[in-house]
Amino acid sequence: YRKLGDIKSLVALHVRKERWHEAITLAEQNPGLVDLSGLYTPYAEWLALADRFDEALDAYRKSGKPDQAQHMMQQLTLNAVVESRFKDAGYYYWLLATECLKVASLQSSNDDHALRTALPQYRDRLRNADIYYAYNLIDSFFLPFTPTQPEALFNAARFLINRLGNTDAPAGISRAKILYTLATQAKHLGAFKLARFAYDKLQHMKLPEDLDLDTLELDILAIRAKPLRDNPDLLPVCYRCGASNPLLNPAAHRHSGTHGTSTYCGGHDICTSCGHPFVRSFLDFDILPLVEFVPESGIDDNTALDLIREPPPRTTPTTATARLRSKIHDDDDDDVASREGLASSDDLFNKCIQKNLANSSSDSSIPVTVDTDTLRSLRREQVYVCKPIAPQMRATFYFNSLPDVHLAISHHRFFHEEDFEFDVLRQGRCPFSRVKAQDLGDTGPC
Repeated sequence: YRKLGDIKSLVALHVRKERWHEAITLAEQNPGLVDLSGLYTPYAEWLALADRFDEALDAYRKSGKPDQAQHMMQQLTLNAVVESRFKDAGYYYWLLATECLKVASLQSSNDDHALRTALPQYRDRLRNADIYYAYNLIDSFFLPFTPTQPEALFNAARFLINRLGNTDAPAGISRAKILYTLATQAKHLGAFKLARFAYDKLQHMKLPEDLDLDTLELDILAIRAKPLRDNPDLLPVCYRCGASNPLLNPAAHRHSGTHGTSTYCGGHDICTSCGHPFVRSFLDFDILPLVEFVPESGIDDNTALDLIREPPPRTTPTTATARLRSKIHDDDDDDVASREGLASSDDLFNKCIQKNLANSSSDSSIPVTVDTDTLRSLRREQVYVCKPIAPQMRATFYFNSLPDVHLAISHHRFFHEEDFEFDVLRQGRCPFSRVKAQDLGDTGPC
């Protein structure tokens, strides 16, 4: 076939022998003779039969048939839920969310109507992805042995209850298991008031068969002997307004037909005082010291990044800086300059926060708006940027209020840097998006 120059027959021969790499290479080298998009469809079907689903999804996309890719992902998601592979279900929901946004972005190259229509579906699928990903920790608690730490189980249970609110839980999610995990870990960590609340809720539910009813009844009696208070060290603090929050948002238990009033798709996992969404680490679900902000109108994303990356200007000492200088008078000049710049940055950013708090409420959160001077004053090692989810949308900026807490970011999800690096080294991929380590790119601040 090669000597005859019959490339089509040679490609067909490779396909019959399932030598797909050679067939695709030939098709790419001869684009006018072989329909490359038509070749990817049988290749995707072959990959799916071989249980190589991620590669099959990529092949369907290259074949120009995103509808088949979505159908396949929906089937994989359903199978994962039925088989109680909740981490896989979260991953496939994340793929579905990104896929629907990619399709909408291609359709709305001239008109953003398709993108606006797809955003509610994107947020709903992303919400399910987060819920299934967190519920995987809860499900691991009911195994004979679990490596998950009590703090991570406690945080994940609170995250799920706040995220679900009073809405219907996705298929396979057991509220009873979430509450039982929460009650058990709350009792262990000294949150006795919260544990009593969870046990009271469990008494009004139909419990799963794998819960030991005798042990549960003993726990309900034992918690009555504990003081009706929570360990104050466990109370979450909002890093925007500084207010202490209850362990569970009371709004999550009010009768409401919405997923939450915040523009963030996180439901009621927000500050009860200012409405700022809590940003959590997606390994232990600890609340991170991040404050969302946006550049003022007229400043695009690239200009904002350029301003942040500029060296902070030397300013006249403020009152806070003067106090700082008096405490570190014996330090060297470079260290003093560094600390003064940090204090100046905090001063300007805190002024923007105070201005924002005067115009926001617990019912609706408005991101902090910063001007040019504030952007210049920010230290780039304290700023994290989430790339736009679609070409027509803006990036999301976060300010790290505690620079000593080192963080990592991957696909709009944050992690403690040390935990993230350890997990990537152990698995060779991102724990949430499953992108290979060599393809992750920069996961640090600006």
